[in-house]
Amino acid sequence: MEHNYLNYFPELKGMPPSKQMVLLSKARYAAFRQPGMNLKMACFFIMTLLIACLVAVVPQFIWSEYYVRIIGMLMGISGGIFLFRRLYASLLRQGLQQVIKQHGYKQHT
Repeated sequence: MEHNYLNYFPELKGMPPSKQMVLLSKARYAAFRQPGMNLKMACFFIMTLLIACLVAVVPQFIWSEYYVRIIGMLMGISGGIFLFRRLYASLLRQGLQQVIKQHGYKQHT
């Protein structure tokens, strides 16, 4: 999944892709393997699921038309994916900043 974040963060711009992949792998490890971050990721995941379910289910109680249900479900699924990717990127960036700080990588501008 790290390949989706090549040149995504300002800290990585200007670096060769191979170095970015190494930093992103270390950042993912730092972000999701340290104590507390797994709990944070789990909370973000649960929050994303709840919001997606609310977006998908609430319109069904308000309107009874079939197309509203389908639109609500599609919005819930796509919204859940969007939220999860944003939250994952946020945690990955925290890990990236830790890796850069610990190992002293210079940021390119």
